Amino acid sequence: MEYIGSLDNPLRLIYFSCRGTCDAIRLLLVDQEIPYEGKDFLQPEFQHVLAESGNFPMLPYLSDSNNEVELTGSFTILRYLADKCKLMGNNSEERNRVENWLEFLQSLLHSVWDFENISENYTGVQQTKKKSKFLLDTLHPMLKCIDDKIEQGFWALESYSVVDIVLYSTISVVIRSWGSDLLKPYIRILSHKKNMEKLRKQIDSFKDDPRRF
Repeated sequence: MEYIGSLDNPLRLIYFSCRGTCDAIRLLLVDQEIPYEGKDFLQPEFQHVLAESGNFPMLPYLSDSNNEVELTGSFTILRYLADKCKLMGNNSEERNRVENWLEFLQSLLHSVWDFENISENYTGVQQTKKKSKFLLDTLHPMLKCIDDKIEQGFWALESYSVVDIVLYSTISVVIRSWGSDLLKPYIRILSHKKNMEKLRKQIDSFKDDPRRF
């Protein structure tokens, strides 16, 4: 792994104080034991940072102690860190598979969040019908697709990669929004979650951290 932070010079990560797409970034930093300081964007002293960085004004924001590296946007940051940690595959073919996984998992996340925002407009029977339709038409088909594509073994692909971290984060969102019983038909997804908590000790110790919620 390339040098990207130390106890004396931790990375700085600025985000809204909610789970969001920053969850996978925090999990990666914890998993790879990369020192960082998490900052809430709503604190006044950090609200000028985006405007001064020269990047698109998006959260989260990541910088090193000297501001030699300044990045905004969750998947830009995630890919940067994954590259530094050698978690984007060992060759171009593996990298393409990793990228494909990341795009699909991002799509699932946004589907869940978009539905949550829309469902607030409905109540009672109408909301129940909308939830049933979303489960049948969108969420279950996407979960089945993931379950079918997980490799036989410990990880989503042949070797450990950023896909495993993002998949773990994504499934955590599904469980939080819809409950763990929803995943009972998806044996490989559940097995992957158990492997992450058993074999990646830093993630296991961080799984219930308040910063994830």
